[in-house]
Amino acid sequence: MAETGTVVRTGFVDRVEHMDELRSLMADVTAGRGGRAIVVDGASGMGKSALLRAFEAEADASRGADVRRVVSARCQPSIGSGLHYGAIVDLLLQLAQDQEVKQPGVFRRLLSFTGQGAVRSAPEVLSAIVPGLGALFNLGKEVAEASLTSGSMPFDSLLPFQQGAATQIVDALLDLVRQGPPTVVLIDDIQYGDPSSLLVLDRLLRRLPGEPLGVVLSHTTDGAYAEGPGSAVEDLLHDWAKDGLLRRRVLKGLPQDAVAELVRSRHPDAPPALSEQLSRLTAGHAVFVTLCLEEWRPDDGLVVELPRSLSRVVEDRLRPLTELDRELLMIGATQGETFLSRTVAEVKGVPHDEVMERLRLIAAQHRLILRTEPPGWARLDASDCYRFEHSALWGVVYDQQTPQQLRSRHARIAAALTSGPLDGAGAGRVPLDGTPQDGTSLDGVPLDGVPLERRLEIARHLRSGGTESLLASAEVHYGLARDAAMEGLSFAEAERHCEEVIKAVRDLPEHEESRDRRLVQAVELLLSLTEVRWRGQHQPAGGPDIDVLAAEAEAAARRCRIPELAIRTTLLRGKTLLATQGLVPSLDKLRAAVELAEEHGDPVPLFVARVEYGRQVSKRRLADGLAQLREAERMYASDPRLGGTGDPVLQHARNLGEMQLGITLFDSGHLSEALTRLSRCVQRLRDEPLKAELPIALNYLAQVYTGLGAYGEAEGVLREALDFEADRGGDSGWHAYNQALLAHLLVEQPARRDAEQPAQHDAERSARRDQALELITDAWAETERTWLANLVPIVRNLYAEILLRATDGPGELLDQADRLAVATCVETRRSGMIRSEIAAHSLRSRILLRQGDTAAAQDQARQAVRILDEVGDMPALRTEEVLYHSAVVRAAGDAREEAHALLERARREVARKADLITGDVRRDRFLTQIPLNNAIREGEGIGH
Repeated sequence: MAETGTVVRTGFVDRVEHMDELRSLMADVTAGRGGRAIVVDGASGMGKSALLRAFEAEADASRGADVRRVVSARCQPSIGSGLHYGAIVDLLLQLAQDQEVKQPGVFRRLLSFTGQGAVRSAPEVLSAIVPGLGALFNLGKEVAEASLTSGSMPFDSLLPFQQGAATQIVDALLDLVRQGPPTVVLIDDIQYGDPSSLLVLDRLLRRLPGEPLGVVLSHTTDGAYAEGPGSAVEDLLHDWAKDGLLRRRVLKGLPQDAVAELVRSRHPDAPPALSEQLSRLTAGHAVFVTLCLEEWRPDDGLVVELPRSLSRVVEDRLRPLTELDRELLMIGATQGETFLSRTVAEVKGVPHDEVMERLRLIAAQHRLILRTEPPGWARLDASDCYRFEHSALWGVVYDQQTPQQLRSRHARIAAALTSGPLDGAGAGRVPLDGTPQDGTSLDGVPLDGVPLERRLEIARHLRSGGTESLLASAEVHYGLARDAAMEGLSFAEAERHCEEVIKAVRDLPEHEESRDRRLVQAVELLLSLTEVRWRGQHQPAGGPDIDVLAAEAEAAARRCRIPELAIRTTLLRGKTLLATQGLVPSLDKLRAAVELAEEHGDPVPLFVARVEYGRQVSKRRLADGLAQLREAERMYASDPRLGGTGDPVLQHARNLGEMQLGITLFDSGHLSEALTRLSRCVQRLRDEPLKAELPIALNYLAQVYTGLGAYGEAEGVLREALDFEADRGGDSGWHAYNQALLAHLLVEQPARRDAEQPAQHDAERSARRDQALELITDAWAETERTWLANLVPIVRNLYAEILLRATDGPGELLDQADRLAVATCVETRRSGMIRSEIAAHSLRSRILLRQGDTAAAQDQARQAVRILDEVGDMPALRTEEVLYHSAVVRAAGDAREEAHALLERARREVARKADLITGDVRRDRFLTQIPLNNAIREGEGIGH
C-alpha cells in the first residue's frame, strides 16, 4: 500500500559523517560548483529516512527561499514499482509549485486539480508541465492502441520514444530548477522505484555536472540481491556508481555516542552505563535500540534484554487485546503497513463505526498502530487511516495468519477496494467477477476511471488472493499492462503486469471458457514489449522463454478457432523462431502465417503477414522477397481497407514494406529504381508526425547513394539519421548501424586528390581513419547493448572491415578483425543469416592473406564463393565485391586461371548494374568514382 515502510519515530540522532556529506553537497550546489549524486545504503531500520528528513528540516530552517531549496519524494512500497513516473511526478509538482509563486497562473490549473484529491494520471500531469510531451504521449497511445487491437505491435519503433520522453522530462525538470534557487532533490526508498522514473533518473544523473542540482537517494539493501524489482534497482545503482554517476555511502548501526543521545532523549534519568550496554547488545541497529528502550523501566537498572525475537515483543503487546481487536489488526496487516478502517470493516463484516472506535482505542492504549494521513488515492474515502509503528511489527502480525486466512483476506480486501470514491466524481462499485456494469468492462481495461495507485493496490491483493481471484487478477493486470504501454509508454511496467496475467491464466482450470483467449492476449503483448531485447536466445534479459510462450499462444489460438488469432500467433511464432533458432525455421512459420491469412481472406492480416515474410525471406532469397513485397504493395494500393485507412499498424507495415522493397531492388542491382523509391519514402516519412521508421529509411537511402558513388549525399543522410536519433534519445540498434555505415563510408570514399600536396592527402586519410575507428567502436558497443539479431552480424562485419582497412600489416588491429569475422561465421551458421556468413568468410580470406597465411585465405575465399553460388545475390552484400576479393586471394595462391574467371564474373556484375542505371552522369560516376569498381576494371592485385 502507498506511503508505508515507516520506522519508529525516535527523534533523529545525528549521523555526523553522513550529515556532513549532505551539507557539503548542498554547499557545492549553492556555490555553483555543479551537481552530483549520493546514495545512502543501509539495512531496513538503520535510519536512512530519518537522515533525509533531518537534512531537509535543517536546510529549510537555515535558508531563505531565494538562496537554496530541498524537494523530496518517496517511492511507494508494494505498488511503487508499478507506478508510471511516480517519484518524478512528485518532484515536478513541487518544483512547479515553487514557480507558481513567482508566476501566478502558470501552473494554477495543474496544481488545483492535483490538490483536490482527484488523482490524475502521470501522463496528464507530465504533459501539463513538460512542453511537447503531450503530443508524444498521444502519438504513442494511438500507435500502441491500434497495434494491440491488430496483434502487430511495432515496439521496435516506439521504444526510442520512451527514451525520448525521458529526455524531455529531464529537460523540463532542469529548466524548473534553473528558474529557482540551487536545489537538492531527495528520493527516499529508491528500491521501490518504477522503471519509468529510473529511466528519467538515469538521464538526469548524466546531466548533473554543471547544473545547480544535487540528488540524494536512500536505498534499503534488504533483499537487494534477490530476484525482482529490488534486484534490478541494485544492479542499476551498481552501474551508476561504476560509471561515476554517483557515490554510495553505507549507513551502518548507530555509533555509541548516538545511542547515548537517544537514551538521554527517551530516558533522561537512566544510568550512564545503560547506553554502553544497549550499544553492545544491539550493534546500534535503530529498530532494536528503540524496542529495548520501549521495554526498559527505571527499576531495571543496567539490565537490558535484547528480545529473543520480534514475535515475542509483538505477542506481549497483542495479548491484552480482545479476539475481535486482534483480528481487526490482522486484517489491517493484510492490507499493508498502512491500512484503512473502512476496508477492515468491510472484510470483517462489522459496522464501520464500531471498527473506527476500536482502532482509535487500540492506537491510544497500545504501542501498535498510529493515526496517519491516507494515501493520495484514498483521500476521498470516508475512512480513518492507520499505520503500524514500524515495519518489523507489521511483519510479525501479518505472519501470524495461516496461508488460507491470508488468501481469503487478500481477496476480500481487493473486493472492498473496488467500492467507494473511485475517482474525483465518486464512481460506484466495480465488480471483480467478470460481469460488466455501468459501461465498465473487465475485458481489457477492467477498472475504468480508477486511479492507477488504487488499481495497483487491488491487483496486489488479487495476486495473493488464491484460486478464487485468478480470473479477476488476470483481467486487472491485463488492463494495467495495456494502460502502462499506451498511456505513458511505460513498457517495463507493462511487461511485469503481462507476466502476472500469464501466471494467473496458467493456473485457471483448462475448462475455463476465456482461458485461451486471455493467454493469447497476454503473450502477444508481452512478446511485443520484449521484442527489442531478444538477443538470439530464449530468455531476453532474464525474462520468460520467448519461443515457449509463442508456441503456447499459437496452440491456444488454434483451440479458440478464431482465424485472426491463429494468424497473429503464427506470425509471432515466426519472429521468436528467428531469434531463437534462426532464419530457416522462422521462414517456414512466417510462410504458414501468409497461407493462413490467404485462406481467411481478410486483407489486413494478410498484408501484415506478407510484408513480414517478404522482409525476412529477402535475407535468403532476394527474388522471393521481391515477389512478396511487390504483391504487398499492389494490395495496399488497390484495397481501400488497407490504403484508405489511417490505421497506424498498417501504416507501419506499409512503411517497412516500402523501404524493404527499395533496398531489395538495390541488392538486386536496380540502383536507379531503388533510389527513386527510397527518396520518395524518406520524404514522406520526414513529413509524418511519428517518423518512427525514418532512421531505417535513411540507412537504406545511404546504402544506395554509396553504391552509386554519391558519397557526399550518403554522408548527409547518415548524419541526418544520427542527429534525429540523438535528439530522440536512448540506445537504438539502427542508430548503431547508421554510425557503423558512416564509419565505413569514411574509409571507403576516395580522398580529395591533390597531387601537389601529398602530405595533406595523407593527413586527411589518417584523420578519416581515426574518426572511423572511434565511430565504429561506439557503434559496436551500442549494438551489443541493443542486440537486434539481424543487425548484429552486419555491424560486426563492418567493424572487421574498418579494422582491416585501418592497418597496413599484421598486428593487434588485424587480429581483432579476425576474431570478429570468426565470431560472425560461428553465429551465422546457427542463425541462418547467409549474407553475413558469406561476407565474414570473404573478410577472413583478406585478413588471412594480409597475415601471410595464403592457404587458409584461399580456403575462406572458396567457401565465400561456394555459398554465394548456391544462394545467388544477397541483401547487404555486393556480389562483385565477394568475387573480386576472392580473385585477389586466388591470384596470390598462383591460381591465375581461376582468379581471372572470378574477376570476369565481377566485371560482368558491375556492367549489369551499370546497364540498369538511368542517366549518363549517374552511370559514369558509378563506373569511375567507386574505388571497388575501379579496382575491378583495372584488375588490381591480380596481374595478367
